[in-house]
Amino acid sequence: MTDEDEMGTRERMGTREQQKARRRQDVLRAAEHLFAQDGIQKTTVDAIAARAGLAWATVYKYYGSKDAIVDAVVRPELERIFSLADQIIANPPHEARDAVFALVGCYTRWRDNWQDRRLLRAMSSAGAIKDAGAVHELSVWANTRLRAQIRDLLELLQQRGCVARSANLDDMSQVIYAVFNQEYEDYIRSDAMPAGQVFARIRRLINTL
Repeated sequence: MTDEDEMGTRERMGTREQQKARRRQDVLRAAEHLFAQDGIQKTTVDAIAARAGLAWATVYKYYGSKDAIVDAVVRPELERIFSLADQIIANPPHEARDAVFALVGCYTRWRDNWQDRRLLRAMSSAGAIKDAGAVHELSVWANTRLRAQIRDLLELLQQRGCVARSANLDDMSQVIYAVFNQEYEDYIRSDAMPAGQVFARIRRLINTL
């Protein structure tokens, strides 16, 4: 095989890989649209394939199952915001309230600052159902990690003397989590409530702790 032949082969392989990557993204965009429109549980792989303009078999070739599609839609964004939160925990602001709000602020960046309310609503609704597969497992994992990160931050602040030694960190972390989670649930249930207003309410509530 000549150098030109090898170059042509590499170019064709590169084009095929690009095409596969585009198709994968097409599947995820179609899934996001249908999850938001119809709900995660009601959305089928057939519907995702039709929306993406692909054959059913092609979607299964790339992802294998609807659970795998759900995981590909949800997990990378969760990993991103948890990574941002880890950076805050590693080097938090000195004031306890500022540190807590900086951490919680990472979670408000979920799905473009909570912009796609229909998709958030679909995820929250399906995530609460134990037999909902991947979305429920992701919901449990995300909530567990969120609570753990809040506690990790409080522990560090206590070691620095920013939180009283007598404070019960488990109770504090649970209260902060409950405040955040309640405001999030209120937001996704009401189309009339601006995200900025919710973020301001979270800050005010945290300031009272």
